[in-house]
Amino acid sequence: MKISLIGWRKGLRKIQLVSLLRKHCGYTLSEAKRQVDKLLSGSLVAIEIDESVEAQGIAKEIQALGVILVIGEGPQDLESHEGC
Repeated sequence: MKISLIGWRKGLRKIQLVSLLRKHCGYTLSEAKRQVDKLLSGSLVAIEIDESVEAQGIAKEIQALGVILVIGEGPQDLESHEGC
């Protein structure tokens, strides 16, 4: 299932988001930081998660950190990141 990170709210917890991406997606520290920095610069970021139930839980965690997201198919021009 695709989770499209489309924006962020004031108070975004960047360090916690980096940690969450590392934990759930298996990103290295530099990969996770790069994705968060892309989001902060206004770029759209998409991640793929194998299990639908797991994706729902991860999406709730990401939203709680201050990220605006869409679950499921989003804009076609998003950069997709496999392996989450």
